Amino acid sequence: MKIAILHYPRVMTSAVFGIQEMLEVANRYLQGAAFRGFDPYVVTTLGAEGPAMVNAIPMVVDADVADVVIIPPSLMDSARIEADSQTVAWLTVQAEHGATLCSVCAGAFLLAEAGLLDGHVATTHWALASVFRHRYPNTHLRVEEMIVDEGNRITAGGVTAYLDLTLHLIRRYAGERVARQVGSHFLIDHRGRRQSAYQRFLPDTNHGDMVLARAQQILERDFRKALRIGALASEAGVSERTLLRRFRNVLGLTPVQYLQALRLERARELLESSRDSVDRITQRVGYEDVSSFRRLFKHATGVSPAEYRRKFAA
Repeated sequence: MKIAILHYPRVMTSAVFGIQEMLEVANRYLQGAAFRGFDPYVVTTLGAEGPAMVNAIPMVVDADVADVVIIPPSLMDSARIEADSQTVAWLTVQAEHGATLCSVCAGAFLLAEAGLLDGHVATTHWALASVFRHRYPNTHLRVEEMIVDEGNRITAGGVTAYLDLTLHLIRRYAGERVARQVGSHFLIDHRGRRQSAYQRFLPDTNHGDMVLARAQQILERDFRKALRIGALASEAGVSERTLLRRFRNVLGLTPVQYLQALRLERARELLESSRDSVDRITQRVGYEDVSSFRRLFKHATGVSPAEYRRKFAA
């Protein structure tokens, strides 16, 4: 099985080598008698013309098509990630000939730049979601997921999600047993992860809308209090209708959703840093019903408050 790893400017080299080494270990397990007949992974690292890439060979558009193409994460600011014409042409040829295209973290920007995620569901790092949605509105983003598998498009979320992606590919092509063996070898949980447990609420405050900024400040100040849209709009100096429209157009949220995100973010902080009970934290962030809070928290993070504390408490 031919696997091509794209080595582009400011790629995260530890991910490039990590993918290679995980597949090398998978090949060792595949040499056993139980796996005879399975073609080993043949990994090639390819780079576009330009500055020399470590261990990369030049990318040729009409060269042999890979079975799987992997775009690792980047250390570059997402606003500066662009796909050059040679890379776009090469990726397009790979897609047209049936290769499975995979990306990790900001690597999804290269696939999207080439138009190869249009109409697809995908994921990227949760902190890049706002920029990604603005630049590529034809891709449906699900940043709560660590892996989104659409058959011939597989995208992975966070920076270290190359571990999850590689294990996912091993499971897909070599089976669960080998995936478990490789996961145990590298001490990776083979059951997979979701990004939602790691995702933080970082609202945009640099949008230039002074009315909306004022409303955000009020919600930050009064997040424990019950929300009254009319009072919020009045204090911000606009009508309810105008306030709701500005929230939707600029932040993509309603005031109610914004307040809920603020409260849950504060709850995360308290679970990480305090010894308060879940009942006490529920009250401190503005909720009255503990059962409702637990349900909201698990829906947002994928784990219960107690599980979150065990995982992230200082």
